[in-house]
Amino acid sequence: MMKPLLMIFMTISFTALHAQQGNKVIIGNVDTIHSEILHEKRTIWVYTPEITNGESLIKKKYPVVYVLDGDHHFYSVTGIIQQLSAANGNMVLPQMIVVGVLNTDRTRDFTSKSGRS
Repeated sequence: MMKPLLMIFMTISFTALHAQQGNKVIIGNVDTIHSEILHEKRTIWVYTPEITNGESLIKKKYPVVYVLDGDHHFYSVTGIIQQLSAANGNMVLPQMIVVGVLNTDRTRDFTSKSGRS
């Protein structure tokens, strides 16, 4: 009696897990740019504020926040800005564009090669 119940439970559990794979929260766009200085492509993540009153992003100016270590801090910084911005009614911060810059070589990007501090 126990084995059939366990099999039914496992079948339902696996079906539920499979059904949730398509649910994603997307808060930005992924793009790449070529750096002439570094001679490489860099991946960036870009969040733009939602437009609730039908205005175009082209007609409106927004401050931009550049987030280094974008793959680690992009979601938290974007969430904080969303929570404190006028879009949420708080008016502590203005709505902002967030650009997360992903690293390719963190040591090279954040340290001086000459050894000076």
